[in-house]
This record gives sequence, structure tokens and C-alpha cells, in this order.
Amino acid sequence: MEGTSRLPRVVPLPALIMAESRTIQAVVPSMRVDAIGAKAFKVSRSYFVKGIANGSVTVNGKKAGKSAEVNVGDEVIAHGLGSMKVLSVDGETRRGNLKVSLEVARGTPDGE
Repeated sequence: MEGTSRLPRVVPLPALIMAESRTIQAVVPSMRVDAIGAKAFKVSRSYFVKGIANGSVTVNGKKAGKSAEVNVGDEVIAHGLGSMKVLSVDGETRRGNLKVSLEVARGTPDGE
């Protein structure tokens, strides 16, 4: 068909969250969004900080600042990577790091 354009598919946010959701345990030095986001999405901390600086990361619907902290129940959306929710802080290691449980959904359901 000549002249027809294919429109991108709109994926509702609840479908994105339910797409590939999994619960992970992570050990992080602090509750800063850059530390937790880097662990959740398996990227370097400096890469995640660039996303924060570009305005691509939101915490509970508001753009994250460079030293933003997250709490239990907060939802973080990193455009291009996915979303995560902090489920719990499970304790502290002997070295003072925090053990956290995260629910992570990567990308969109169809892998775009």
C-alpha cells in the first residue's frame, strides 16, 4: 500500500509494568536513585546519572534530581530502560551497605 504510514503502537503504562516484571534483591551503598537504578537495570552508575541529567528518569512521576533518594513504595521510570518499584529494605550488610528488594520491568512487552 503506497502512501500509508504505520503508526506506533501505544502501550498503556500498566501493561508496561506487567510486561516482564521480576523481583530482584540488590546490595546498594545508599538509597540514592542513581545507585538503585544502576543495579536494577544492570547499567553503570555513570550511565544512569546521564539519564537523570537528561531528564529521562522520574520518581513517582516527577523528574529526578542528581541526588534524589527513593523510599519503600516509590516507583522509578527510566525512559528507554523500564520501570522499577522499591519493595523493601531487607537489612544492612557488615560493611554498611543496604539490601533492598526491587520489582523491575524492562522495556515494553513487545521488546521495542
